[in-house]
Amino acid sequence: MEIAVRTIYFHGNPGAPAELALLGGEAVRSWIALDRAALPLEPESRIGQLVASISELGAVGPVRLVGFSAGAHVALQVAARIPAADLTLQLVSPAGPLEIGNFLGKMAGAPIFRAAMQRPRLFAALAGAQSFCAARLPHLLTHFLFATAQGDDRELKADAQFVGPYRQVLQSCLIGGLPSYKAEIEAYVRPWAGLLSDVIHAVTIWQGSADNWTPPEMAQSMAQRLPNVHALHLLARQSHFSTLRTALAAMA
Repeated sequence: MEIAVRTIYFHGNPGAPAELALLGGEAVRSWIALDRAALPLEPESRIGQLVASISELGAVGPVRLVGFSAGAHVALQVAARIPAADLTLQLVSPAGPLEIGNFLGKMAGAPIFRAAMQRPRLFAALAGAQSFCAARLPHLLTHFLFATAQGDDRELKADAQFVGPYRQVLQSCLIGGLPSYKAEIEAYVRPWAGLLSDVIHAVTIWQGSADNWTPPEMAQSMAQRLPNVHALHLLARQSHFSTLRTALAAMA
């Protein structure tokens, strides 16, 4: 009898587990969307706890890790630590290492990432401002986040059935989950390109050609460095969240 694959979803940043159901609907109801806000803040302890949880799931069958945006960084860290596990990875609009190319100027989150790299106090202030807006001015926060939306993300920006629930995702991340959000951004902006060669599991990448959150060149550069990429799906006219919607429908 064939054993069903367990699918574990790693949300983006800012993001929360609820983004999975928001863009995947009923088809992904059986997937496990981890709440990383509950993890320890120390980087190795965070990843160690995830590794332990996923290793336990893998003891009863194959596991598929789906990492969206900055969640791809977390999924790759987990996979690199358990090379013998029966894992596959699906990376959607993946945020790759900043040091492998001249990407930062093309990324919508560049001010946050630059501050986290170079000016920790400014980063703390910006994160605090995001948290304040999420609590008091959620309409303004989503307006700024989608001000430069490209491709099919422009349709999502105008879709009340997406924007309303996505404000709740942001509030979950940037209010109660703010320490976790900051810890993961700080870990992401440090050099980690060497990790890619340690991920020997099969990887599929989904990338929108119009993505200005994680540019296509970033996904292409990651694909060249990961040793076991089975496919790189470059989706015409799609951007960050629209690529996630398409990828989830294809995987469900």
